[in-house]
Amino acid sequence: SRTKFVFLTRTNNTGTRISLSSGPLYVSAWFHSYFELTPFKFDGGAHLDMSSLMEGRSNYWFQPRITASLPLSQDWILKLSYGRFTQNIITVNNEDDLVSLFDAWIAVPQRLENEHSDHYVASVEGSLFPQFTLTSSVYYKDLGSLVTYNKDKITALDPDYVNGSSKAYGAEFLARASTSLLDLYGAYSLGWVTITSNSTTYIPRYDRRHSIKALSVFHVLPGVDITLRWDFGSGFPFTPSVGKYNRLKFPDLFDGNFAIEQGTPYLALGEKNAHRLPPYHRLDVSINYRFTVSPVTGNMGLHIINVYDRKNIFYFDRITNQR
Repeated sequence: SRTKFVFLTRTNNTGTRISLSSGPLYVSAWFHSYFELTPFKFDGGAHLDMSSLMEGRSNYWFQPRITASLPLSQDWILKLSYGRFTQNIITVNNEDDLVSLFDAWIAVPQRLENEHSDHYVASVEGSLFPQFTLTSSVYYKDLGSLVTYNKDKITALDPDYVNGSSKAYGAEFLARASTSLLDLYGAYSLGWVTITSNSTTYIPRYDRRHSIKALSVFHVLPGVDITLRWDFGSGFPFTPSVGKYNRLKFPDLFDGNFAIEQGTPYLALGEKNAHRLPPYHRLDVSINYRFTVSPVTGNMGLHIINVYDRKNIFYFDRITNQR
């Protein structure tokens, strides 16, 4: 398939405006297999990225994925998983934006290697009693190729993007309980992410240390449910502003009016992603009613978002300090 991406014009670090667009061709294939070698059960397969193979751009066109399951008892099971993944499109948003409202996508530039990663996951899941199940897992992701902005770009001839690498690891926990009157779900994740680019290692802006999600569904009457959902996320990293200045562009060296030239306001930024935004959290409540008027079935409800009016950061302009 062929998809047309982008429609975006940006100004790079030299003040040069560049237009970004692409229409990459995707060709892929899958195969899958399930088999048993007592006491293990295996569920595996592979994804074949034929586009990368035909373009000669990546040695990672063959992407195996497999999960091995081992029963620990009647109610508990251990799973070990491995998978290789690639991606040939990237976002072109600014890493130094505090909050990104729009993500544009383009194909990975031809001179760069496609993004690829190896994922390792170990999990244990089972039931403490029939109405309560628990899943816990740990993971490690090795991103051998990650396309990042070239922060060392100085001249217009320097590339806008370079290949870097990344590491991600953490743990996740999920608990579920169910009765005839109430369903409860709770999830917690703990994670770390680092990126290495141009010999510099830093924390990316999407590194969220803690995340909690809680959901309760009360079955108050036949066909009537009351749902409460609470989300919490620790603050994302951001690069602090340490000063402001006006940059003179000198568009015409021979006919410019430099005496009254005001320049364009620019920010001086501090250490990369050294600070964190305030935590995000909110509570949503909904009431749903399911009905049947033969032969029609329907659903109607009332939804209240952010019940306690938490002032989460949705947008922040560094220049005007508007949020």
